[in-house]
Amino acid sequence: MGVRGRAWLGVVVLAAGCTTTAPSTTPATTAATGCASRVETGALPDWADAGFSDASAEIPHVLGAKGEIVAVLFAHPLTWKRTDGASNKILWVSRPAPTPSDPTSGWVSRPAPTPSDPTSGWVSRPAPTPSDPTSGWVSRPAPTPSDPTSGTDLSITATLDGVGTRLTREVRGGPGPSIIDLPHAGCWHLDLRWSGRTDAMDLVYADGH
Repeated sequence: MGVRGRAWLGVVVLAAGCTTTAPSTTPATTAATGCASRVETGALPDWADAGFSDASAEIPHVLGAKGEIVAVLFAHPLTWKRTDGASNKILWVSRPAPTPSDPTSGWVSRPAPTPSDPTSGWVSRPAPTPSDPTSGWVSRPAPTPSDPTSGTDLSITATLDGVGTRLTREVRGGPGPSIIDLPHAGCWHLDLRWSGRTDAMDLVYADGH
């Protein structure tokens, strides 16, 4: 192949590499890039199906990355600008927090020993106080209303994938029914905080129709 032929081939290859595809108007193509969480359409987790008449019903939902919370999508797909009269209703259900008295929580409760029981093998030690630096205890300040991570409300920090737009939403009283509207179509990364607990998930908001 001569010099002119090789030069022409190079132009063809370069042009092929620069070819672009017109953006699709379908919701899935618009927002799926970068989303780690997927919408499940099967039954809800056992701990999240309370209140539903049919626990085996298939309901669109997204489980948090840590498995601590689930978003039940009553409006699917979520849409940034709805014209169908519906709303972006999401029911947030958090996994019950484990308690020492719950044998399934992984905790084992042991009766407190008493000084009067010589067979217990325990030696009574004065209760440590926060002011005693040798007690091994660390005092933690009581939460205050001004501390957004300490309250029971569900605090949502949403960041738009690939853009960096960040905003916050709040569900008063903690996980429960809500309407979460976001201003743009795309994949939104959600950081969730409530009652000292955290989780994260991605939600896709489609283009309006």
